[in-house]
Amino acid sequence: AVIKELEHEKLPIARARSAVLDLLSSQRSADIATVEGKDALKKLIAEKASKALHHEVLDVLFSDFVIQF
Repeated sequence: AVIKELEHEKLPIARARSAVLDLLSSQRSADIATVEGKDALKKLIAEKASKALHHEVLDVLFSDFVIQF
């Protein structure tokens, strides 16, 4: 039911993307270069996305991860 709702309502997904992009742009390269930093970032992304989507995000998976120093 949640998936159908999110597929139908585009605004929550746009808000979630915007929140994640804002979060990513505020990160320092050195902070997210470590395993601990990536884990913390995943937690923050889940929190921001959950708030924007009004549904709990259980996990965040990185398919690619590029850091520019």
